[in-house]
Amino acid sequence: DLLCECDVESSGSVPTPTPGPTAPAGLRLVWSDEFNGGSVDGSKWSFVRGGGGFGNGERQYYSSQNAMVQDGALRIVAKCEERSGQGYTSAKLITRGLAEWGPGHRIEVRARLPQGKGTWPAIWMLPVDKVYGGWPKSGEIDIMEA
Repeated sequence: DLLCECDVESSGSVPTPTPGPTAPAGLRLVWSDEFNGGSVDGSKWSFVRGGGGFGNGERQYYSSQNAMVQDGALRIVAKCEERSGQGYTSAKLITRGLAEWGPGHRIEVRARLPQGKGTWPAIWMLPVDKVYGGWPKSGEIDIMEA
C-alpha cells in the first residue's frame, strides 16, 4: 500500500507537456518554469536537504538526487531507502530567496500526483515576511494538498 518508488517504468506513460504559458488579456507573465532543460534550474529553484519532519512529522529525507527534469516535466521520485535515520527519500524544492509574489498574482500549476498510502503531495506558498512567527503562525496558501 505504501508508494515506495514511482518512475516512468512503474507508473505508466509520461504526460505530453503543454505549450508554454501565455498570460490572459490584461495580465503580464512574471515567472514560469516549463522544465525544458536537462536539470532543475538553480536560478528558479533550490533544494531542501535533510530530514527530521520540518514541523509535519515527515518521515523522509529530502535530497536533490530524487528530482530530475525529463521530457518537459519535473519528476520527484520517492524511494524506500534509508538515509540519516529516515526510511524514505524524496525531494522538496523551494523558490525562497529566488522569486516572490504578492497579492493580485495568478498562480497556475500543472501536476500529476502519486497514489498510494503514506504519500502527501503538496504545492503551497509561504509568506516572505514571518510577521507572526515561523510556520504555521504566519500562514500558508495551499495551491494543492492531497
